[in-house]
Amino acid sequence: MAERYVGVLLEYESAVNPEPGVARAPTADEQERALERFAHRLGGTLTTTVTARQGVGLDRAVIDVVAAAQPAGLLSLSIDALRCGRHIDVALMTELWALTGEIGFLIEDEHLIDDPAFQYYMIKVMSVNHVRARDTSPVWAAFVSGSDR
Repeated sequence: MAERYVGVLLEYESAVNPEPGVARAPTADEQERALERFAHRLGGTLTTTVTARQGVGLDRAVIDVVAAAQPAGLLSLSIDALRCGRHIDVALMTELWALTGEIGFLIEDEHLIDDPAFQYYMIKVMSVNHVRARDTSPVWAAFVSGSDR
C-alpha cells in the first residue's frame, strides 16, 4: 500500500513571485501537481491538501486535519507556508513533526525523515528567526542608521 501524504499549498499575496528569476507565483493547481509528483517519488500519494497564506502561515486547525488523515508525512511547497510574519512558526512545525515524523519542503529541497535531521533543521530555522528578530529590532535600526551616535 502506498504511503499517504498531506500537501501544504501556499496562497501568495499577489501573482508576482518574490523569488528572483521567477516571473509569477505558482497557482494552486501547479503546486498540487508538483506535490503529487513529490509524493509519487517517495512511493506515495497526496490524499489531502491544506492552504497556507503567505505571511500568515497555516491556521492551527491544520493539526486536526493532519491528525484525522494519519499521513506518513507532510509535503509543503515551501517552508514559507509556516511563516507567520517574518518568522517560521516553530511550535506548529514541531507539532506537525510529532504527528507525522516526516516533512518535505519542495522549493528548499529538504526531506526530513528522522529526529536528528529534524532537530538539525530546527536549529537552522531558529537561527533564521533570531536574525530576523534582530534585524527588525529598534536597537539594530538605530545602529545601522547611525542615530545612536
